[in-house]
Order: sequence, then C-alpha cells, then structure tokens
Amino acid sequence: MYKKSKLSLVIIFVMLTTISVAFAKQSFKVEKITFSNNTPPINSQIDITVTIKNTSTGKGTEQGAVTAHIGIQRPDKSKFYLQPRKLNDIERGKTKELIFKFNTGFVLGKFLVGCDLWDSSKSNMFDSTGFNYELTIKKKLIRAMWVWHTEIIHGGESGVVQLLDFCLAPHNNKSKKISLLYLFINPKSMKTNNKSLRNFIQKATDKGISVHALYGIIPWPGGSNTIYDVVDYVLEYNKQCPLLESRFKGVHLDHEFWEKDKFAKYKNFINGIKSHTFNSETMNSQNLAFGLDTGEEWETYHKHYLSELFETPDLDFITVMSYRDHAADIISWTSDEITAGDKYGKTVFAGVETHRPNPNPKKWPHPKNTFYEEGNNKMEDELAKVDYIYSDRQSYIGAAIHFYQAYYKLSDSPRQSVKHAPLNSKTN
Repeated sequence: MYKKSKLSLVIIFVMLTTISVAFAKQSFKVEKITFSNNTPPINSQIDITVTIKNTSTGKGTEQGAVTAHIGIQRPDKSKFYLQPRKLNDIERGKTKELIFKFNTGFVLGKFLVGCDLWDSSKSNMFDSTGFNYELTIKKKLIRAMWVWHTEIIHGGESGVVQLLDFCLAPHNNKSKKISLLYLFINPKSMKTNNKSLRNFIQKATDKGISVHALYGIIPWPGGSNTIYDVVDYVLEYNKQCPLLESRFKGVHLDHEFWEKDKFAKYKNFINGIKSHTFNSETMNSQNLAFGLDTGEEWETYHKHYLSELFETPDLDFITVMSYRDHAADIISWTSDEITAGDKYGKTVFAGVETHRPNPNPKKWPHPKNTFYEEGNNKMEDELAKVDYIYSDRQSYIGAAIHFYQAYYKLSDSPRQSVKHAPLNSKTN
C-alpha cells in the first residue's frame, strides 16, 4: 500500500514538472503593430492593431493567453497607456490580432507607440517592442460649440435630433460642421448609468461628433474640487459604458482665471489632472483629452504666464474666448496664445459669441462682444478671415461657437444695429 501511494506521488510529481516545464517554454511575441491611418488628423479615431504570436516550443496543441499593454509617447516625451486587453487561446506557432481604438485628441506631432506583453497575472513580461512605431497626428480645421442646457438630451428624441442635425449643417452649411461639443455636466445631479446621455453620445459619435464633458465654475476653482468631481463622474460613466462610441472623449474646463497672484495655485490645480485616479481609472487610461478656456486676461496681464500654462503636460488644447465681432480684433485677442501653441505643440481654438447683447453696455455681453447684431453670414465672413490669417500657423485649429441655443437662433442677416461705444483695444 505504501509503495503504491509512493508511486502515485512520483507520477503526480512528474506530471506537475512536465506541466511547469511546458509553461516555462511558453512565450509570446509582438509580430507587428499597424495603424488604420499613419497620419490621422486631430479629433479622429483610428485602430491600432497588434499582431501577437505564440512562440512556445514543444509539441502538441497547447494554447495560451496574454495581456497586451499599449503605450503611447507624446511629442513632449510624456507617456500614457491605453486600457490593457487580454488575448486568449493562441495556439503554438500561430498569431492573433488585438485591435485598440485610439482617439487622436488635439496634440499635434509625432507620437511613438509600443506594446508590452504580460502573462495574465502581470508577473512575467514576455516581450516589449519599446516605443518604436511612429504615428504622426496632423492639423485639421474643425468647429467646436458649447452646450450648456443638457435638458435637451434628456427631454426626448426630438431635441437630440435637432441638436445633431444642426451640428451637421449649422444654418444649412455642411462645410461648417460642428465636430466637437463641450457638453455641460453637473455630477451632483446626473447618474453615471445615464441611458439618455449614452444614447446622445452614441448618436453624436456615429455622426463624427466628439463630446467632451464641460464644467464652468465661478469663483476661481482653487476653492473647490468640483472639476475633479466632473473627472470622477466621467471616469465612472465611461467605465460603465459597454460601447466605446457612447463614451466621453475629453474633459473641458470653462473658467476665466483672472487673479493676478494665484497662477501657481491654478497651475497646480490642473497639473496632474490626467493621472488623478478614481476606481482604478484615470484620464490617461481612458485616453481623454483635457482642454480649458482662457479669457481676455491672458492677452493682457496674464500673458507672461502663457509659457507656464502651455508647458503643463496634461493640457492638450485651449479655447480663447476672443469675443469680438471683427476678424482683426479676434486675431489680436488670440495672437499670444497662437504663438505659445506653436512653440509648445499645443492647439488653439478662437472662440466667438452669438448671444444677445445686454441693454446696459457696461454689462456682459457688450454689442462688440457678440455677432448677434451682425448675424451668421457676417460671422462666417469674419471667421474666414481669421482662418486665412492663421492658415500657416500650426497651432490654430478653428473656431468655437458660444453657445448652442444662441447660435441656433442667430439670424443669417444683420439685425437692426444698436449704437454703442467701440470696444476694440486690449486696454478697454
């Protein structure tokens, strides 16, 4: 009886040793990484395809699983990793493909892509390509638009259809398509498992329109963590979305920072926002863009901070609220940001206003701040001049319109003019 038991133990030991040796010989290798477009434009989506081979030695039909981690290095050398994915059942000597969806975002230039292969417990790396696959993101002029009243997307299908149809052809002009929406989010009143929001973003994505979660805050955000509440909301909402097409593509902060002596605190507030972690998710892991708005102060007494602002690694692009109704003034109010964007590889929108002017010319908006009186046709004429002047500037990527309800109601032709004092110079 003792000999029989001892023999059984020996057999079991040999079997386990054989299995362990087999697994020890098992390995994987990245055969290649390919892109559906090697030179995609900003604000687009491409496929990153990783071909993985099971290079295990030995006989039989042994299969194995591996986890792939896609790393991306930005032009400024900062790196982030897409959500890892597991590939099952690769037979010996065979290859399989994994496809990662990558949103190009708003940073221009040469990106380097690599892939690390790990076992399922991430205790053993089988292969690493290093950052040796090149992807170049190109400039493209696009249009953005603020959407503050989110009851539109919760109030039924007709409002969603009207908004998206308008984005596709604002004032019946398909060439001026809105392909980026800053959609206001109140994380304290909206559920992350939000069917109407998913439906809206899905439909927008299907039409080539990206949606960024927008938060506007007054007073200065240093006294509140609300923007991080928005980030947490977006991370959790995206995590719960079964479809990538229903997810937010970025987070946008609309705040006109004006305090002269608090820039260091403001910079600290936004620096590191992409690595902020909530339930094991970050903006980096979800490949979310981060943009913010700048007001007139950045062309006057904040201009000496522009280099520091644009050097902030987590900042992808800015929208200048250059709210004037003539091209020369819009160009004047965006010139320093465009120069900084060119220098630091960031992108810039020129923002314009369409809201009705305040009867009191001392209050917002002054008639010179908005195209309400001039109408849509005149606005397009002036924006065409801005596009032309900035056509050879790498950082300029188009106009952003404030805001949906006002833009939708904007008359095509000029309204009756209102007499007002000029508001052209940067000192007024």
